[in-house]
Amino acid sequence: MVDKELAVVGLFLKSITSIELQVVLTDNQKLLVGRVKIEDTSGPAGTRSFARGSGAREATFKCRVTASSGSLVSTTWRIYHSVLDSGITSQILSKRLPSHTNVGDLLKNDKLFSHVGLAFPLDATPLKGRLFTLLPLPIYTDFPAHLHGILALTQDRQSLRNKEETGMSPDSREK
Repeated sequence: MVDKELAVVGLFLKSITSIELQVVLTDNQKLLVGRVKIEDTSGPAGTRSFARGSGAREATFKCRVTASSGSLVSTTWRIYHSVLDSGITSQILSKRLPSHTNVGDLLKNDKLFSHVGLAFPLDATPLKGRLFTLLPLPIYTDFPAHLHGILALTQDRQSLRNKEETGMSPDSREK
């Protein structure tokens, strides 16, 4: 189970190249549970760091993810990223949220942008795709790829927020 999670946890993280999972015991000894290394294999360093900006752009790259927690699992992925122009994103959301006067400022203040990413495994391993908001969510799509997006999540990150959810003010930014 740890190998499976470690093998995908970093797919959509921009700057992290390795993660080590340890348990600190009561006598301060550390027990290594697992580690993962994410290598950009598509060219110049930094290709994986898909930077935030205001203009529309797309990028694709390959990375190798090697996870170990007893056994070694290595998978090569093709990652695709797409971002809409921030002005277009603001226009779309303004139409859907007429009670908010300046959606663009809200997006900018919360550092949100219309970023979508797809991760396809390049080996023959069958994949039951998952949703990600940077990190993997426990929501499976059954697509043959993992899908990243800035999604409205419940506080426990276990499911997507329902726009008809009760107890929320109609003017709430959360809605």
